[in-house]
Amino acid sequence: MLKNIEDKGGKLPTLIDYDHVKLILDEAEKHGLKYEVEETAKVYMDRDKMSLVESHQHAFQDWVK
Repeated sequence: MLKNIEDKGGKLPTLIDYDHVKLILDEAEKHGLKYEVEETAKVYMDRDKMSLVESHQHAFQDWVK
C-alpha cells in the first residue's frame, strides 16, 4: 500500500496505529471522503514526513470540518 510507512523516528507502525487509521478512515467514509483522506495522508507522509497516524489525523481534519 505505502512505500515508506516509517515515522520520523524510523519506527514501523504498530497494530494500534493501524487500528487508529482504520477508525479515522471509517469516519471519513461516513462523510464520503475516505479516498480524499487517504490520498492527502499519503502526501503528508511523503512531503512532510508525518507518521502514519498523524498524517491521517491531519488529512481528516482538512477534509471533514
